[in-house]
Amino acid sequence: MSKDEWDVFLVHSDVDRDSAECIFTVLDRNGLSCITTAFGYEGHMLLEGSLNKIHNSITTLVLLTLRSCNEPWMKLETILALEKAVREKASIRLLVEGNWENDLQKLGLLGKVPRLSLDFNLSNWESELIRNVQAENLILENLLPAGNLALGQVYSLIVGFYRTVLPKLRGVLESHHSGNQKLATTSTRFFILVPSDCRVINICSDGKISLVESIVVGTVVHAGKKRDQRVNIYSIIEGETVYYFVAEIPYVLNTIFMVHASKIVDVDLPFELDRFVLTLQNVLTHRVHENCKDTFHVIRYKEGTLADIILNQIKKDISGAAGNNTGSAMTPHAALAQPDFEFEAAIVFNEHSRKDQEVAEEIGNALRMRNISIEPGWSGEPQFKFLERARWKIFILSKEAFDDMLLKPKCIMALTDSVQKDKIGVIPVLNGITVDEIPEFISWISCVSTTEEYIRCLLNIITGQELKMDHCLPRGNISTGLMWGYIYNYLPIPLLSKYSSSDRSLDFTTRIQNRLKASNVHCGCIQRLYIHVPKTCKEFKLENVEGIECVGELEPVKLEGRPYTLNMYKITSQHLPRGQVCFLAEQATPTTHLFGISNVYRDVGISPKEHHKQVKDFCESCNSTIQDVAFIKNVGDLNSICQFLLYDDEEHSTTKTSLVDVLTMAIKEDIEKNVTVVFS
Repeated sequence: MSKDEWDVFLVHSDVDRDSAECIFTVLDRNGLSCITTAFGYEGHMLLEGSLNKIHNSITTLVLLTLRSCNEPWMKLETILALEKAVREKASIRLLVEGNWENDLQKLGLLGKVPRLSLDFNLSNWESELIRNVQAENLILENLLPAGNLALGQVYSLIVGFYRTVLPKLRGVLESHHSGNQKLATTSTRFFILVPSDCRVINICSDGKISLVESIVVGTVVHAGKKRDQRVNIYSIIEGETVYYFVAEIPYVLNTIFMVHASKIVDVDLPFELDRFVLTLQNVLTHRVHENCKDTFHVIRYKEGTLADIILNQIKKDISGAAGNNTGSAMTPHAALAQPDFEFEAAIVFNEHSRKDQEVAEEIGNALRMRNISIEPGWSGEPQFKFLERARWKIFILSKEAFDDMLLKPKCIMALTDSVQKDKIGVIPVLNGITVDEIPEFISWISCVSTTEEYIRCLLNIITGQELKMDHCLPRGNISTGLMWGYIYNYLPIPLLSKYSSSDRSLDFTTRIQNRLKASNVHCGCIQRLYIHVPKTCKEFKLENVEGIECVGELEPVKLEGRPYTLNMYKITSQHLPRGQVCFLAEQATPTTHLFGISNVYRDVGISPKEHHKQVKDFCESCNSTIQDVAFIKNVGDLNSICQFLLYDDEEHSTTKTSLVDVLTMAIKEDIEKNVTVVFS
């Protein structure tokens, strides 16, 4: 039998059984083999049955009605089908019965999946159904040409700024206002402002808001560049009282707006904006950002309403009454508020594995030290009842654990219970294995690994906010969203803009000439920026490479007070025509974001294999997009003055290459192509 045993797997809820039977009959009458959620697998549990049906069907049809769209099992099977659609380029269709299509946008990724509106009262519904099922397979990745645009912007913002600034802000403001009366009328939270039209404008354009000053919160080195992290302090006057606050409209929103306005790809602006806000709040209240708790507000507003909204929130902050948009969604010891459970946690492991037992003991000791109650049965109890008594079921997964005949059914039963209650209650702890090695029936749940600070992660999960099925929806291609931010929001500034001050305006070429003059370098500089993209995304400093020396920075281009700089280097190599030449280079900043996403935010679900794919996709999409005619027309010609260089820097890779070799080859090819070389 072929890999695909059925033409169609029809996912439906019990409440929609009558509609499903009508659809099944029509498919069968037209020669399409069909399996539905009602037909189980003998000898298989329900969760495994769903996996088997999805993976052995050519197309998955998801019947959604207003009655069933939020049912947990519908969510699970849709999650699994979406994951297969993304991973295996399989086919998925939504069948929407009833007039509620406008609400689909609230379902995240589902809003972009091909769908057919079903009306059983129409005479042609059967032919439309068959035509839709037999239509050319639309690859889900191709339906999202902008990738997960919002997610890419959120992570670039958090990794590059918020995760270091937010925890420091209160202390910096208290120190800055020390000895004066300003602190009494100052909110020490960071106001993240999200305009309804996504335009990044001057906050003071409101008319009631004034810029007081800009202060430095800290200094970081990001992708090889030293950067002051500044925040702006604003004021609002009411009567004789002056109120102060720190705020910004995230500049990354400009990416979403520009991609939408340019019409290079199809972007649903309200949908992406909703997803941006939701993702931002979820990530900033993520368990790894415990130190960001109660440090920010996310405020959405329409034109003309900003000052009043902020003033109201400042007063609440000062009085100690936190608003609804704070970063305080994590409630300590949420598990204690669960009356349905006798214990907070149960630990399940293979008792014949000494390594797994040691991990279980370490977890048990850590939980007890924090007065977190543990089900005493652990995995020694022969029955499954002990799992029902605990809110969280912690499974120690290892190669030895997979040989345990009882552990797998216990895990599946715990997952099934999570699905039925729409509350994730399972925490897999990977001991000596990777995400790629775990069984598929558990791969949709976020995992914790003993290679990281797993005790802290476990504690944050157990004492943190409730996790629901929606949190497991696949999040799309992050690299594409990062790509749009980089080539729209960043590269045009140092490459295409001019340095402006009171008495001069310098273009890219003149800034190169000035650096050569200032450094007394006479070998010339290629008028091109080489952007290196390491496969591992680890930060790499060029000045540490033999044969390369740093000449210095070009004069910065300034935007909103922030300087954008480029570094010039000199390379010496016998493989170059003149032996020496200067060039401009930097590591692509989004690679450091991808590194952070893969290593800090593991529940985004980027495995090592997927990480490498996203890095490759980022590099290829950057090179192809800057060559696009529409991009050149709307943004400018970056293609002639920059190039993305992907190279393998993995330690034990058989294809490992050194960055200096990659750069030497690219520079040599450009010189042979007569790319412009600028002299002082």
